[in-house]
Amino acid sequence: MNYAAKVALVSLNDIDFGDRFRDDYGDLAQLMLSIETEGLIQPLAIMENEEKDGKPYTLLAGGRRFKALTALVEKGKFNGDSIPTRVYPPLQSELEIRSIELAENLQRKDLSFVEELQLKDAIHNLQISIHGQKLSTAKDAPGWSMEDTANLLGVSKATVSQDLKLAEAINTFPELAKCKNKSEASKLLNKIEEDAIAAEISKRIKTNSKAVPEQKLNLINSYMNLDCFEGMKGIDSGLIHIAEVDPPYGIDLMDLKQVDTTQTQIDREKYNEVPKIDYPLFLVGLAESLYRVMAQHSWVIFWHSYDWAEETKSALEYAGFSVHHIPGIWHKDSGQTQCNHPEMYLGNGHERFFYARKGNAMIVKQGRNNIYSYKPVPAQSKIHPTERPIEMIQDVLSTFAMSGMRGLVPFLGSGNSLLAMSNIGITGFGYDLTAEYKDRFTLRVMEGTYSDYHSY
Repeated sequence: MNYAAKVALVSLNDIDFGDRFRDDYGDLAQLMLSIETEGLIQPLAIMENEEKDGKPYTLLAGGRRFKALTALVEKGKFNGDSIPTRVYPPLQSELEIRSIELAENLQRKDLSFVEELQLKDAIHNLQISIHGQKLSTAKDAPGWSMEDTANLLGVSKATVSQDLKLAEAINTFPELAKCKNKSEASKLLNKIEEDAIAAEISKRIKTNSKAVPEQKLNLINSYMNLDCFEGMKGIDSGLIHIAEVDPPYGIDLMDLKQVDTTQTQIDREKYNEVPKIDYPLFLVGLAESLYRVMAQHSWVIFWHSYDWAEETKSALEYAGFSVHHIPGIWHKDSGQTQCNHPEMYLGNGHERFFYARKGNAMIVKQGRNNIYSYKPVPAQSKIHPTERPIEMIQDVLSTFAMSGMRGLVPFLGSGNSLLAMSNIGITGFGYDLTAEYKDRFTLRVMEGTYSDYHSY
């Protein structure tokens, strides 16, 4: 859409600010300094109109510059009588006005991503209201389509499709507007949609469980939304042959995440951390509960942080377990390391677990070394922030246990440990407080092949 515009010097007092799509104009100090020292490089875009309140022009584009100029004029640091502008003739529709605002701000990248999405959505809907919805793919078909909007804005149809989808989603899920950019918002929207699908599938399974294969239904029901201490009270003494324990680490893990995104904030709300001051007693209580339910000759795989390694080992030994002082190691075989302060510390490329024995339990894979080299679960595939790969868990479990045994997972998270157990014929069950994680686990069970689940 092309409109003839003339360049003119106009008094700032003659320009009506009008209604703007932008809400947040940010810190104007740097822009004011630039205008004061270098002048107004990018003219304002204004439109002639019927004189209103003594103002013969309406601002089309340049809201931040207008605000900065107003502040400079009030301070006596800029001549408000001679403002460079591009003057457009009177425009007939809101669509024409918004199109000019969008075009300029897209080029200058002044709009926030939310404002950009809202403006694109407004233009698309205004075009449909004028031309009607295009019902045919023929080029000469009447009406307006998403492809027409893409051509108008000079972007791809896929871009417009995603942007309009995000604009609509923000109205339903306001948390999307808190994201840093469109990419983060798109990822979060995908996560929200996946959670909704998982919740719906879980709901259908509860109301029509007969339609689910028995093995998969049993696996889904083995994931219980309970506190592990309450759950273990109902387990008979000496029932469990292998327990894989991945408790909260008592290190404010979510606050240590290197990348602070809206998804990280949501994970932080779901993640059930144990306060540091309570952690020693938490470890002792957990170890004692485990010892009671473990069989006479059994193994506990206990993941731990370096911060609490000594206390973890002591708690297990206090409860009655024998703990080897050299831990098992998951080497994250991907070249990927984590470090919040690379200028001071080396990156961490592994995690550790103690293997604790009750009675005279024997290792199944005798002679195996203590290093398990597996790449991490890709971030886009995770359903839990501390999810470990099924393949690695399966390898660890099969080192100490075999088919036909009973397994316990007190802190289920993603539920990958149950999937690993099912792959090798261990009858497992466990607990987690967060219903959303069980929903995602349910979806993973239904989409996968029983006894052949995998992370990559």
